[in-house]
Amino acid sequence: MRPTSRNRAVRGAMTVASAVLVLAGGLQAVPVQAAGMDTGGSSTPADEGARGKEFWEDDALPAATPEQRASKKAVASGKSVEIGELTSSTSRVVANPDGTFTAETAASPERVLKAGEWTDVDTTLVTRPDGGLAPRAAEDIRFSGGGTGEPLARMVTAGKKYAVSSPWALPKPEVDGSSAVYRSVLPDVDLAVQAHPDGFTYHLVVHSREAAANPALEKVSFPVEAKGLSVRTDDSGAATFVDGSGHAVISSGSALMWDAGTTTAKVGSAAQSASTVSGFAAESAADTLGASPRSRTAVMDTDVTNDALSIVPDQDFLASSATAYPVVLDPPAVKATLTGWTALWSNSPGTSLWKTKHALGVGYDAFVDNKKSRSLFQFDTRRVAGKKIVNATFTPYAIWSANCVKHDVDLYRTSQIFSSTTWNKPPKWLAKVDTVSAAKGHSSDCPDGDIEFDATAAVAHTAKAKDTLTTLGLRADEDDPIAWKQFLSPLDPDATSSRKPRLSITYVTPPNSKPSSVKMSDPKVSCSASSAPAQIRDTTPRLTATPTSSDASNASLRPNFELYKGSSTTETSLKPSTWTDSGTAGTVVTAALDQAVTYKFRARTEYKYTWQGEVPPGPWTAGVYAAGVRSCLSKVLVSSGVTYPCSGCLRSRLRLYSISM
Repeated sequence: MRPTSRNRAVRGAMTVASAVLVLAGGLQAVPVQAAGMDTGGSSTPADEGARGKEFWEDDALPAATPEQRASKKAVASGKSVEIGELTSSTSRVVANPDGTFTAETAASPERVLKAGEWTDVDTTLVTRPDGGLAPRAAEDIRFSGGGTGEPLARMVTAGKKYAVSSPWALPKPEVDGSSAVYRSVLPDVDLAVQAHPDGFTYHLVVHSREAAANPALEKVSFPVEAKGLSVRTDDSGAATFVDGSGHAVISSGSALMWDAGTTTAKVGSAAQSASTVSGFAAESAADTLGASPRSRTAVMDTDVTNDALSIVPDQDFLASSATAYPVVLDPPAVKATLTGWTALWSNSPGTSLWKTKHALGVGYDAFVDNKKSRSLFQFDTRRVAGKKIVNATFTPYAIWSANCVKHDVDLYRTSQIFSSTTWNKPPKWLAKVDTVSAAKGHSSDCPDGDIEFDATAAVAHTAKAKDTLTTLGLRADEDDPIAWKQFLSPLDPDATSSRKPRLSITYVTPPNSKPSSVKMSDPKVSCSASSAPAQIRDTTPRLTATPTSSDASNASLRPNFELYKGSSTTETSLKPSTWTDSGTAGTVVTAALDQAVTYKFRARTEYKYTWQGEVPPGPWTAGVYAAGVRSCLSKVLVSSGVTYPCSGCLRSRLRLYSISM
């Protein structure tokens, strides 16, 4: 008899199927008669519907995921294969030949979409047909080609335009890599702009004390155009331009100023002023616009409105004999993102250093600014949410150390950071996850270089919580000046991809789907309802299920069955002794079943991975995972049973129903 349309609808709507089986004396599986079922002894085969063909066919395996396809290629080729569907501006994922996956993520963009394809960021400026300048591959950024007709710099993001204009007429710029310099907008003062992967900075470069004494530098106002945006400011000096829904589009930290960072200040004579300008021209503009590890720094007062950004340089800093010229004044503008970095300075407790160009220090700086400093980095780790983290390594690039004697640097998992984060408004330092003793960046005996931290515990925590961000903080001894260290900012001109702070995460995917084809394979009995149990005579039936994993290649899987006797809630666990590939059925024989008892069973997938030659010792250790329980609820009633005159009518007497569990 065909299942009713109601039964078909229920079956399609439920994800958990139930089979009810009756164990009878004898050697073959036979069904118990269901209500209304033909009990005739005819050996005439039933039609396809009556035989329940759709119930006997195995479930289709889940469609191959991008991870499965890439993993298969990686195993076959012996080389890592990038998973293009998982690529973003700050992260990429590759499938490894050993069956694991590695997500590589940065705090700033590494690539940009151009014509629908991901392209490595290239901030080198090129001249456009209209005479303006633009980076080869970055955000939609334009710089002025000179004159007064166009803004100094503008950026379009999320369909919104943000533009900054110069208060002075602009000469034709001198282009150097990602920087454009407009000479002598004031006597001995240059205006410069620099493109970054997700924004731009604009700077006034003051070459001498004489130039710094110009009344025009007591306060400088840059006209701002922010179509569709409105500004929000806070007491840290940070400004955020938001759209009509309140979403941040453009953000900045506090406006800073810094000197050349040399030990001997330049006197503001005309001859020395000319020498300074000449030196600036000969030197890379990008190098000059960046703050060196020895640069003295001050915070400028700012006033930001919807149509202007005004800065007030620190006149005492400009006049100080300790100041080494040129001095750079830096009001920043970058795309608002959740990823980023910042530093906390004790000597500027209310200052935001969000996405600063400055070196990111840790410990006690007794050498330049007499401050304590802590540095933080925020990464997009949504690709590993819910994954099993095998290993995670955080790697910042060290550029300065007090000497070559190694001192500890501590890595913490912290709460989230924002453009408003300051020394006075710090994140929570939630857990110390690693300590590394190192000294790099002092001399040729201990040159600058990577310092690797084990961030596994931090990333595993956020992955388990399915958070989209992982925030890491660095600290060092804040009483010992010899422990002072500095790391390269992602906006530093020397910050190539290999030198930027980065997070590399190796992971596997726990099974995230229920095993398919959960049934009995010997005797071959499909799922039934408890009101019409199938009857078998084999007291040791074989259970089968087909596990799958999105890891696919090199994944070792097996089904784990739980068998329940009668109304008992205590399970008997059954599992094959061998592991198989994804999509391969696993079977196991039960112990002898009692007669006249109802049984039910269900299955889930276990996953075992191998990492660097190590196999976890047992099925439920860190390397073995269970997920997606699917039940066949094979309620097996063991009885003397009855027999039917023909084997051809066996399947015609079985019906599959779906029930809720």
